[in-house]
Amino acid sequence: METQLELELEPDDEIINILNDAIASFRTVELTAPSYWASYLINGDASGMDDDEIKACDAWIAREGLGSPCDCTDAGFMTWHDARHEMPLAADCQVYTFMHPEKE
Repeated sequence: METQLELELEPDDEIINILNDAIASFRTVELTAPSYWASYLINGDASGMDDDEIKACDAWIAREGLGSPCDCTDAGFMTWHDARHEMPLAADCQVYTFMHPEKE
């Protein structure tokens, strides 16, 4: 015999207001960089990258000061991408999306 439990929860206005304020305090920043950095940037998986590539990626993240991206989408092949100071070659790229706190 299968029993289903249904819960009806009333949204707590205070919690909803706190979540809305937290979401509103962030802005999204989109930057382009090589596609092969995606696994390292989003998952922390540097397999397949050599030490110089990791250093270039880390230097780009440090220069931008945004932390780790939360998403990426295909941007295609680009000659001029946002990480060109650290990786000056044209590359297949992603648009990386960062969530960054608004400055007060």
